[in-house]
Order: sequence, then structure tokens, then C-alpha cells
Amino acid sequence: MDSSHTIAKKVWEDDTAFYESRGVRIHSLEVTRYQCADPRTSEILEQIIQETTNRMNRLSQAESENEVSLFRTQGQIEQERLQGSLLAIRHEHAEAEATVSGTAEANRIAAFVSGLEGKVPQLEDRIQLWQVKGCCCCYCCCCCLAVFCFGCCFC
Repeated sequence: MDSSHTIAKKVWEDDTAFYESRGVRIHSLEVTRYQCADPRTSEILEQIIQETTNRMNRLSQAESENEVSLFRTQGQIEQERLQGSLLAIRHEHAEAEATVSGTAEANRIAAFVSGLEGKVPQLEDRIQLWQVKGCCCCYCCCCCLAVFCFGCCFC
């Protein structure tokens, strides 16, 4: 198609007498359509055009699928990054909760041991009383140092 303009120009330049003898002056010449002289050539050309179009469509489809895959992968990467951040935050909260729980337990033990200081002067004896404390239903009375169980069978 690109060479058709060159061919038309050459034909016009080679035979200017034809146009001048008829009183025609050509200012510009454009090829608006072309057709193969042989029908078999036309069929082959049509097949080539169809195959080229199909190949371009397949390439475009493959490119689109690659873009979708790329965006999916980027989404998975971002999701994993956020999941890692979430796990780090949960770990920090678990450590903080353990620290608070440990501090609370230490304060309870310190209060228990210091509360018995007047009645049980030896620290080892007070620690022994804390260890005798028993299960979740058992309590030590700080007044008389008796251990009471309120109903479970684990003692």
C-alpha cells in the first residue's frame, strides 16, 4: 500500500501527454482503492490479513492476561506484607499483655507476702504459705493463716 502512491506518481509522470491531450491538468493524485488482478492472489492476501489479525488479537489477549496476573501477584505481595505487620502487632500486644499479667501477679504475691509479715516473720514461711495456696477455689486467710477450699475437688 505504501508503494502504491509511488506507482501512481510514476504512471502519471510517464504519460503526461495522455492527460494534456484531453485538457486535464492533475494537481494531485491519490490511490483510494486497489484490487488484485488475480482472484487467487486476492484469496491468499485475505488469508494473510486474517492470520495477522488473529495473531495480533492473541498477543493482545496474552498481554491482558499477563497484566491481570501481575496485578494479582502485586495484591498477594501487599496482602502478605500486611499480614506480617498484623502478626508483629499481635506479638507486641501479647508481650504487653504478658508483662501486665506478670506485673499484676508479682504485685499480688508481694501484697500477700508483705501482709503476712507481722504474723509470719520468716520470709521462707510466707513463701511456703503462698505455695500452699492451692487451686482456684482455695484462699488463705491472712488473719488466722488457715487455707480454705470452696468446693472443688482438685486440692
